[in-house]
Amino acid sequence: MINTILKNLQPTSKSTSKYSIITLCNYDKYNSQKSSTDQQIDQQIDHIEEQEEQEEEEKEKEKEEIIFLNKEKEKKREAEEFEKWRIENDKKNAEFIERERLKEYNENKEYPDT
Repeated sequence: MINTILKNLQPTSKSTSKYSIITLCNYDKYNSQKSSTDQQIDQQIDHIEEQEEQEEEEKEKEKEEIIFLNKEKEKKREAEEFEKWRIENDKKNAEFIERERLKEYNENKEYPDT
């Protein structure tokens, strides 16, 4: 941008074979502070960046919550499956014990001679 401005200046500056010397008048007046428009734009950009950061943080929290809930759901499912297995196993054990008792009873039972 400066080169463009310099090209448009009238050739009233001193020049040497390699360099040009120019004087900028009132430089601070135009460049020390940003214009109010620039400040507003910067504030808007900052606000948008903050919103984007917050949205990213919220998305990350949501992902973590979904992962946590899925893990809890899986634990519950495993516990339910284990409980079903335990109940089924208890039934089988009870049936086995009952058959063994009946078998023992039948073996020890004396039949009258006919």
